[in-house]
Amino acid sequence: MRRRYVLAGIASVLIVVTAIAVSRLDEGDEERASVGAPGTTAMTTTSPSTTIGAPATETPRGPRGSGNAVTFAFAGDVNFPEEWDTEDGPPPDAPPLAERVRNDPKHVLDPIAPVLSDADLTMVNVETAITDGGEQVAGKNYHFRSPPQTFEALKAAGVDVVNMANNHSLDYGPTGLQDTFSAIDAAKLPVTGLGHDANEAFAPYRTTIKGQRIAILSASDWLEPALIPSWSATDTQPGIAFSIDRTRLLDEVAKARPEVDTLVVFLHWGTEETWCASGEQ
Repeated sequence: MRRRYVLAGIASVLIVVTAIAVSRLDEGDEERASVGAPGTTAMTTTSPSTTIGAPATETPRGPRGSGNAVTFAFAGDVNFPEEWDTEDGPPPDAPPLAERVRNDPKHVLDPIAPVLSDADLTMVNVETAITDGGEQVAGKNYHFRSPPQTFEALKAAGVDVVNMANNHSLDYGPTGLQDTFSAIDAAKLPVTGLGHDANEAFAPYRTTIKGQRIAILSASDWLEPALIPSWSATDTQPGIAFSIDRTRLLDEVAKARPEVDTLVVFLHWGTEETWCASGEQ
């Protein structure tokens, strides 16, 4: 979001809330979707479905599944800055996170790794361009960039999928974006909300865990208005998925919902420096 400070990475921003609830349907209703708001951590569970029946005939999947729990963990906003923020006081007596992640990506997140790796599926919002180059985009007060080793660090800590639909992924222009794509390709870490075109940016992440068919869609609901046209993923332009115009996101939800047991919509939204949901949320 519109940060007044540089976030110091997962270890300093995670708030962990543990909650386990088996997903279920009310009669005649679709299964509830889970919504993850960046800047918070939520954990929920859903139950998978199983296919039973004679070899020649399959019984359709039921809405409740077999009761085996699947645990999700959601977190944000994450980056590895090149210098410590001093707005709220003197910096820590430690190297900046960019230096630490370059030197030891596999262990930089060790303090929080048990929380991230314990969930069956963990997702974070990576709010930064992944580049060592590029030029700062005009029209923004703050620009975030993190080293290519960012994804290696996240994978080592147990992160399974990353959202990059946010208002800092393209902070370092076309060069920064291409570097980000290269880092994603090299890391083989699934990313949602960012793509070479709109189809890729809005494509859901799909997986099956304990028989539960899961999909995750991502979108950002805020950006400096003047930048929205150049940052939006379109049929002919790379960029991020936006929900400022809800149409495309709602279409993707409608397409994905019948094909999965649990659909998660991970939105980058909300009012800066507040803890409570807005009326819009």
